[in-house]
Amino acid sequence: MDDELDDKKYPSAKILLDLTYKEYEYESERRKNLETKSGICIALAGTMLSLLLSRMAWGQIPTWDSEWILLQACVAVIAGISFLCTIAFLLVAVNYFTKVLIFVLYQRLDIDEAMNYTSNKEDEFAQFLIPYLCDYIEYNANRNKEKGDNFSKGLKCVRNAIVVMAVFFASRCILAFFST
Repeated sequence: MDDELDDKKYPSAKILLDLTYKEYEYESERRKNLETKSGICIALAGTMLSLLLSRMAWGQIPTWDSEWILLQACVAVIAGISFLCTIAFLLVAVNYFTKVLIFVLYQRLDIDEAMNYTSNKEDEFAQFLIPYLCDYIEYNANRNKEKGDNFSKGLKCVRNAIVVMAVFFASRCILAFFST
């Protein structure tokens, strides 16, 4: 009975190696996608920042209506705070997106070590490679998780910047209404 099992070939090691390699490729692709999206988001944050700075009325002193001066002052303070908060959110977002793009050393299969393996049986070689690939996948997945977390934080900052920027532009419209 045991002799029958020993003579039969099981392709499990080869299948596991293929699955493990697919996971390795998945993590590599995930890294590329995060870095591409971060580059696009940095460009978006830069565009938002330039739009915000171009719409700021530098050196213009608004005319104040004495009847509504308290309301105008409150709206002006809200505009100023929302302007500064938008800039802060965008700069923090760029910082997070830059952390995604910063070079992180990913682990790769050591070809020399694989070439020194002396078995000529495919299943044995696959069993030899699987633990190494699993370690590399785990390491690379952790790096990608860090990048993903930074990307998510950056997106949240951009979202907050958009909301605060809307408050800034709304307060600017209210101030423009009072000065006409």
